[in-house]
Amino acid sequence: MKLWKNIHRQLEIVTAGGFRIGGKMNKVGIDYLDMKNNDHIITVLKDKIDHIIWGKKN
Repeated sequence: MKLWKNIHRQLEIVTAGGFRIGGKMNKVGIDYLDMKNNDHIITVLKDKIDHIIWGKKN
């Protein structure tokens, strides 16, 4: 529910493998979220997310 309320907000995701992905949240699904980063769309599965670092609200 928190992901849906904060759509189009800047964030940084730390994955289970230790990768850091930053960008703006674009779409949220049942088991995934899409992020926009430098005109690219990145899809991340929710079960692979370890931690979310939220940016400032616009």
